[in-house]
Amino acid sequence: MQQATIKLPEKLLNVFDFSDGSRYRGAYGGRGSGKSYSFALMCLVRAYQEPIRVLCARELQNSIKESVHSQLISVLKSTPWLASNFEWGQSFIRGKNGSEFIFKGIRSDVEESIKSIEGIKICWVEEAEKVSEESWSILTPTIRAEGSEIWLTWNPADKNSATTKRFLDNPPHNAKIVKLNYCDNPWFPNVLEMERLNDKRARPDDYGHVWEGEFRSLRDNNAVFKGFKALHKVEPTDFGAIDVGRPLLRAWDFGMTCACIIGQTDNMGRLRILKEFVLEDSNTEEIAGIVQQWEAMYLPKSVTWSDTCDPAGNTKGFATSHDVSHVANLNKLGIYPRFDRVLENRLIKNGVDALKSLMGKLIDGSPAFQVDALNCPTLVEALEHGYRYKSSRYDDKQEAFEGKHPYEDVIDCLRYLFIENVGVHSTAKQTYYSRGKRHNG
Repeated sequence: MQQATIKLPEKLLNVFDFSDGSRYRGAYGGRGSGKSYSFALMCLVRAYQEPIRVLCARELQNSIKESVHSQLISVLKSTPWLASNFEWGQSFIRGKNGSEFIFKGIRSDVEESIKSIEGIKICWVEEAEKVSEESWSILTPTIRAEGSEIWLTWNPADKNSATTKRFLDNPPHNAKIVKLNYCDNPWFPNVLEMERLNDKRARPDDYGHVWEGEFRSLRDNNAVFKGFKALHKVEPTDFGAIDVGRPLLRAWDFGMTCACIIGQTDNMGRLRILKEFVLEDSNTEEIAGIVQQWEAMYLPKSVTWSDTCDPAGNTKGFATSHDVSHVANLNKLGIYPRFDRVLENRLIKNGVDALKSLMGKLIDGSPAFQVDALNCPTLVEALEHGYRYKSSRYDDKQEAFEGKHPYEDVIDCLRYLFIENVGVHSTAKQTYYSRGKRHNG
């Protein structure tokens, strides 16, 4: 076996000392620390040293693009001696010695496959902050091969999260977990240093969490949806038992980050958001295909749809280099969004204010607005603290919002869905679509 020099931040040298037989290895902290790159590198090094199975997991994964697949390939491309010992494609990475990388969502794949996966030597959990206590209780006994290890990387946000309680407040005795920030990364790039200094100046409320790995402040004067509370977060949806007598509401947003959210109103008028899809560096066809694949797997075939989207998506060349609009691409897939009411209410502030009002209402003792927190993690983050006013605000009539992806994208979807289906002209006759066919109800 050839010799090579492996470069790691100094704080990680002890973490990756494999002579002690530790079961858990991890790093938490802010942006630019090199933790994800380092853990990807060491996964590949271990897979080079011996034929092993590596499970790359996260709480939810709708597609391979949401996994660490691209991070691992980036490491391979920058490390020739490793690259020569691996093969990879759009959905796989394999070692020439027989090593195998598997990419799964803990919640989305637990019943189908995670519990039955055998022989995992290393399980790397990226974005571990989002992993629920239920998911940890399922995952840890599943990784049961002799000498198997669980690695985790994350940026802590909530001091009460399951990951904080398990690995920071009361860590296992056989765990080596360190805090790693940009200042611990000897290869921290100049371009990120400029971003860091800009955030420190312009977004001081976010700075500690983003760059220093601190918990998010419970008091955030720039958060838009201060009325979003724990009571708005509800238990996971039983998609197989969904009410097929009422249309499912679906909203689309386009751009480099594509988003789709699915909701439904009940017979009392409460709006519940059931599922989100967020894909970076994507396109209309890709996200629509993933959404439709999920629908075919989990929803009854008799469901009907009411689609809406960003009206700009009906314009050729908007957020695309092709001479075909996003709406036209959706039409090809049997999806026919309407957006008349969204066009009539284009001001972001109007939609935001309407959503705030909805969050303050109860219907028959239950919140008029509800979110399936497990299946909509990005939307929950956006509503809790991610969707924000700019630090320098205008007067109340001209409030400026940060254009921060992906929070902006999921909030835009929520605005479109609410305005088109619930928020304006609520007594108007509703039109919806079922598998490409128009229905009036």
